[in-house]
Amino acid sequence: MRPKAGAAGRGRGTRFDRSPEPGFARLPEEAKALLAQPTAVRAAAQLDALGAAARQRGAPGGAPIIAWSWASAAALAGPALLVAAVILIR
Repeated sequence: MRPKAGAAGRGRGTRFDRSPEPGFARLPEEAKALLAQPTAVRAAAQLDALGAAARQRGAPGGAPIIAWSWASAAALAGPALLVAAVILIR
């Protein structure tokens, strides 16, 4: 009779062994500190770094300029107005 799979793997190190390998699974302290921060904080820091690099290349500073093109506004408003008209007519 064959031994069960769980009993066969107990004697040697299995991939489910919880003890880390000597050279693997150890993060540097800097990496642990980064992983302890929320994702939003890391994203904001990365965006700040990208903005600083862009300003060094000559991009103007200040708040970003947000503008809609008329075609995009019409693409959103047109179908909405048509739906509203159909609802009001019925």
